[in-house]
Amino acid sequence: MSQSTEQGVIEAVDWDPSEAELQWYADNDLLTTTGPDEDPVFHFRCVRSGACCRATLCSRGVRDEATGHCRYLSEAATLPGGELLYNCTLPGGTDDPARQIGKGCCFPWSPERRALIEAYRERTETLIHTVTID
Repeated sequence: MSQSTEQGVIEAVDWDPSEAELQWYADNDLLTTTGPDEDPVFHFRCVRSGACCRATLCSRGVRDEATGHCRYLSEAATLPGGELLYNCTLPGGTDDPARQIGKGCCFPWSPERRALIEAYRERTETLIHTVTID
């Protein structure tokens, strides 16, 4: 099984969510689906885990040799459970077309993203506050 996303195809070896998990993401405004039912395209909302920016540089990103991720990726906040939220400090701000953070998620199976979501999965607060871009 593979699933299409805006950024490419996710193979089941990477992540094979159940229908219930996908529905939970949709119910919590973390996933929208477009396309036909037989070949859906999943659009995952960014939760500011920084996973994308650590794995792949955007066209203007610069790899920091010390950390291994983009030098424009900066810690923005620490949640009560110790999970980190990140911002992109790329010159040009949120309107820069190269900027990845805040534009969806190309690694919905990443451990960092899952940790952020799991930290709030059982809480009564909505995830919207957690993922709002400053």
